Amino acid sequence: RANTTATGIETEFTWGIVGAVDPTVPHLDARVSVFNAFTDNMVLQRDEIVAVYGEADPGDEITVVFAGQTSFATTAHDGKWITYLDPMAASFTPRTLSVSDASIAVSITNVLVGDVWLASGQSNMDHPFSTYSQLSTSGKDNPNIRLLMGEHVTAEDPQEAPVIASAHNGSWQECRAAYLETFSPTAYFFGAKLQADLNVPIGLIESAWGGTIAEAWTSLGKLQELGYEVDNIEIDSGTGEPSQGNQSVLYNAMIHPYRDFTFKGFIWYQGESNSKRAVAYASLFPGMIESWRDAFGRGDLPFYFVQLAPYQTLSWNLEGAAWAWLRDSQTQTLALTNTGMAVTTDLGEYLDIHPQNKQPVGERLALHALKAEGWNIVASSPMYSGMQVSNNQIIISFANAASGLQTQEVVMNSNANYAVGMDPDAFVVPSDSVAGFQICGADEVFVDAQASINGNEVAVWAASVPNPVAVRYGWANFPLCNLFSAEGLPASPFRTDAFEAPIFTGAIKGDVFSGSEGDLGEAMVFRSNFTGSVTVPINVAGRSGYHISASPGKRTRYAYYKTENPDLKNGQTPGIAVKILYFDTGSGEFTFKYDSSDQTFQQGDKPIGAWKPAGTSIALTDSGVWRVATIVLDDAWFANRCQGWDLRVQTNETDLILGGVYLTPMNITGVW
Repeated sequence: RANTTATGIETEFTWGIVGAVDPTVPHLDARVSVFNAFTDNMVLQRDEIVAVYGEADPGDEITVVFAGQTSFATTAHDGKWITYLDPMAASFTPRTLSVSDASIAVSITNVLVGDVWLASGQSNMDHPFSTYSQLSTSGKDNPNIRLLMGEHVTAEDPQEAPVIASAHNGSWQECRAAYLETFSPTAYFFGAKLQADLNVPIGLIESAWGGTIAEAWTSLGKLQELGYEVDNIEIDSGTGEPSQGNQSVLYNAMIHPYRDFTFKGFIWYQGESNSKRAVAYASLFPGMIESWRDAFGRGDLPFYFVQLAPYQTLSWNLEGAAWAWLRDSQTQTLALTNTGMAVTTDLGEYLDIHPQNKQPVGERLALHALKAEGWNIVASSPMYSGMQVSNNQIIISFANAASGLQTQEVVMNSNANYAVGMDPDAFVVPSDSVAGFQICGADEVFVDAQASINGNEVAVWAASVPNPVAVRYGWANFPLCNLFSAEGLPASPFRTDAFEAPIFTGAIKGDVFSGSEGDLGEAMVFRSNFTGSVTVPINVAGRSGYHISASPGKRTRYAYYKTENPDLKNGQTPGIAVKILYFDTGSGEFTFKYDSSDQTFQQGDKPIGAWKPAGTSIALTDSGVWRVATIVLDDAWFANRCQGWDLRVQTNETDLILGGVYLTPMNITGVW
């Protein structure tokens, strides 16, 4: 009897009957089926105990036969069964996996034994060959690579079986042009290199969705452990963007169903959709990886991922470096065991978030898998490992550069839909000098720097910075840099500093509160009787305030304030300085709306000018201190409208801890 996983955790599954039913076995009223990722043309994992599982009538004795092995299971009371095959060597010989009970036999044909990888992430993993004008499936047929593709689906609760793409006829397929057209080139090039270099069959399961956030790929339990609010975030089926629903909807529908399937490991390309929360990604991303490993119950399964490629057209961050900070968070994730990162600072495109050149991306991922197989190769890019100040220079040392460092010419497209090297306006970084370094002094203002290579070290300096304190490399959305290892792998962007990250969305961050409430102005009255949110008195860091959370079933948090000062609520004082005292914990942003003298502002049946949103948001940066955010309004009109609720603080993302809201009238010059 075997109806548990190797970890002893009971499993529940949903299956369909796949493969061929043996017509020589009487069918009677019994049923035997296997998990729906077991189909003709599949690959079973080599050198590992392989789980085979399915459904039958309770008490049925199940026999599994494959490659000279016979394994047995007894179906549990819930109709589920699971058994195991002993580790097998890789094999290109097509064989049949037979599953039967006393009355029915299911035959799964053309089964190979090799390495099976799960490929996930957002559009740079998800977009198929057919969406890239410069990529072709011609000449890529290979029956020793097998493809299985999942559909884009979400689920509020963890599911027992994936939805297999109809484009692949709901089953595994040999790698042929017709199926590759709808498949991930990043995953294909990864698998093709492994198949050629390891000379074993490769199975690739694509379970990815463009535009998605990492939170949606993370289990609910892990999000709660990380302190995330897990109320009502889901992925819109048309856009892939977050909307209302449970946050873990992609994990539930597209990762959890594979938890008992036997894999070699995972590859991942995602991060673009999390760049507004780049710093938080440093804990979210490893948390996501841990949630997968926990679900699969196999310790530290290999997890290899792609660092974001250069890209500039971020409408909300054109002049910033949000992607540099996201790359930094990705780099920090390498602290997890059995992880590897493919650096792509030479493979971006200025105007295209989906760079055409996917072959080196997949092949750089494959280097990590080859290294794990014991190959004597350098798989990792040069990584910052330390710094030393020497007079007016900072000497940077690198790991993964034992053979030395070098410069290489880097060419990246300026325009979209050009083959590599064919764009007449391409960005070209020549190899005659080291590019991409910046340096700063105590003022924390970075300037472009000169640099020279000495073995596996780089000296960095700038004439305008005689006393340097920190260096950054490749620190931009679209960095132009050219430092490589002798093996031809680009150095990862890095920073030597621990300076505070900027607010990527343009929101402001409050000043640290001095402790003097008298400097803030006249306190507004908190309307604690509002029922749209849950408000609880709280004392934190020596001050009292209110903890504002969402009502059951709601997403938005509201805190209402009114003024009792007749001089401020007489409708004659348009100039108001609003100071909001808040405890800076968690992430996200909050804003406020107010009564306004703007006679053009109208929302539905509300009074003209009522509840006009301020144009500035306040960012939570989890600094763990009380802060004061100041916003100046030049069209306030607190005239005791809206039942005396003159201003409200609100957020859709996180709970708030508010110490108070304070007002000061201004004169026409903006002085109060």
